[in-house]
Amino acid sequence: MPTIYPQNTPSISPAWQESTFSFQTIDNHSLTVVVWQRPQGETILPTTRRVMLFIPGLGGSVDHAKPVLDPLIASVYAIISVDCRSFGRNKGVPLYDVAEIYADLQLFIETVLPNFIAEQLIQPTETIIAGISLGGLMATYLANKFQQQFEKVVLFVPAFKPNMAVFPLTWVVPNLLKLAFTKNKKAVSVWLPYGVDAITRNPAYLNGTLPAPEVPLYLSLNFLKTVKDWQGKRLKNTLNNLKQSVFLCVAEQDKVSSTPEMKRLFFEQLPPKKSHKLLSLPDAFHDVLLEPEAPWIAEVLAHWLVHPETHIAVTQRPQPIGMESFN
Repeated sequence: MPTIYPQNTPSISPAWQESTFSFQTIDNHSLTVVVWQRPQGETILPTTRRVMLFIPGLGGSVDHAKPVLDPLIASVYAIISVDCRSFGRNKGVPLYDVAEIYADLQLFIETVLPNFIAEQLIQPTETIIAGISLGGLMATYLANKFQQQFEKVVLFVPAFKPNMAVFPLTWVVPNLLKLAFTKNKKAVSVWLPYGVDAITRNPAYLNGTLPAPEVPLYLSLNFLKTVKDWQGKRLKNTLNNLKQSVFLCVAEQDKVSSTPEMKRLFFEQLPPKKSHKLLSLPDAFHDVLLEPEAPWIAEVLAHWLVHPETHIAVTQRPQPIGMESFN
């Protein structure tokens, strides 16, 4: 049986309604917010009255997440997403520091999200924060800061630590020198040394049939310098303080982020809970939302959202996949 790869269609499922609005950042930029929700007037059962805040990674967009997020309509009432500045639907907004992304999302959660839910949505029984790659790293910190607002945390290949195998010495050495001797690090940007073939094995993106995430990434030296500030000991302390149930999806063939580090932090730093879940994909590359396992990820995630402490009886597996639970 041939491998079936997810195909991003131009529009989401007809069962969703898409809308957009914008908000102003603290440095006076306008960021677009995308909302997918069940049609107004439709009866929403309490068992499906969940709202998810989804944070894409660098170069990505909520539009690339459709293969996994679209099937969640049976267990989630609305999905709200803010693409990172400089990418996706917020292309053109300058980005120089990881703290800028965090500040954008903190402002959104504190001042915009509660009002939007109160005015535009049915009051949810549960609110979930989710993210992929750098968006997963941001979701981890935001889940810790806003423990009362988010009951569950969903992390797809979070950028806890880079996989240094993708960074050759011919790239590392000259850029370390630039970091050391460049005074205005915001004024100098560099291309990261990997392309689409490092994040997905989906031929539709490799041959250009579908628009791929924006890689290779072109980032300021200042941004690369600040990424390290969000990893290491500070991240360990943040994970250790999380009170929510966590769903972690990792790709064993991840060439961008360190899968062993994700798994190590999951088992060593999270407070033990039966409801934590680790989904390990043996053949997947970094952007798991584009990979052939996407439909199964959606199936497992949808089950976990409703029954976090039980195992799913899998009906279809596009690839041999292993799953571990953390008890």
